[in-house]
Amino acid sequence: MKILYLINYAGKAGSEKYVRELAEISRQKGASVFFAYNIHGPLAEHFVQQKIPTFQINMRNPLDVKAARALAKICREHKIDIVHAQYARENYIAILAKKFGSGAQVVFTAHFHIKNNFLWRCANKIFIRANSAVIAVCTSVKNLLVQNGVSAGKIHVIVNGVTPVENPRPVPPLPFTFVVVGRLSPEKGLMFLLASVKLLAKYKDSDFKVLIAGDGEQQQQMQQYIVENGLCDYVEMMGFCTDIPAVLRRGHVYISSSQSEALSFSVLEAMAESLPVIATNVGGFPDIVNDKTNCGILVEYGNEQALSTAMQTFMNDAKLYKTFSQNAIRNIEATFNIQTMADKTFNIYTQAMTDTNTKYMKS
Repeated sequence: MKILYLINYAGKAGSEKYVRELAEISRQKGASVFFAYNIHGPLAEHFVQQKIPTFQINMRNPLDVKAARALAKICREHKIDIVHAQYARENYIAILAKKFGSGAQVVFTAHFHIKNNFLWRCANKIFIRANSAVIAVCTSVKNLLVQNGVSAGKIHVIVNGVTPVENPRPVPPLPFTFVVVGRLSPEKGLMFLLASVKLLAKYKDSDFKVLIAGDGEQQQQMQQYIVENGLCDYVEMMGFCTDIPAVLRRGHVYISSSQSEALSFSVLEAMAESLPVIATNVGGFPDIVNDKTNCGILVEYGNEQALSTAMQTFMNDAKLYKTFSQNAIRNIEATFNIQTMADKTFNIYTQAMTDTNTKYMKS
């Protein structure tokens, strides 16, 4: 089997990690892996270092005919069986490439929790019928895909997964530390988080720390808020960090205050290190944090008091913290496991090829 992974920006975020992990496990299963992208970044460099055939394609928009022809040519020359597209732009281009004779089946993963407008919904009904399968990374993304015009019969919910940590970190010393990892951008709800931290800091004898690892457009705004509200003793802005496991091992609880999210790799990586989770009740977080998984607390986005109270709950209830910490690891091993995610995805590749061969034999 020959699989080409297609992504617009070959960067360093969760979807790029998804592609990287899938490609590696697909190779272990005996598949030949190829990679194509538009904007250069660390993921492209990684695949070049791994000696995986890598191609740059200018993809200006979802209906870029020139890009589709270029992709079709690559597929024909290398006899690609499956194009696994990330995001709508890449998916539309891969489907157009089929029209230009790529010969490849197209699998599409929906990573974002976004409601489409009327034109997009109409386009989805036309284009996505040509997909062999659509992967939703959580239940809420599947529901939104159906609203966006995608046939429910094409959608497979395969939750993101990470590698379980063999030796999770020991409980770190006090002060009680909350960890946040990600882009410093508005959709991550970090100003909401800081406002909640300000409330928590007002409690008498508060002894805690918040580590924020990442960079982005809101960095200066956040730093100014921290200074103006006297939070310098509580919040540490760490900037971009390459050793995320080392950051996680300094923490007791992971916080995701996002306004919108699908299924966060950062949250899963924290759980693999036995950190319980405080997350907003949006997107895919209810798939991770619920009464069954029992590994964290959900709060409504924008409710500063609720987030502050959740933080205080973990600080004050050692028994709850221990239970949720143990459950975090168990859920990674049982449900949010990279091998499980890859096996289910590879089965979709195999089924797509089987369906193609069946159609060929009948014609």
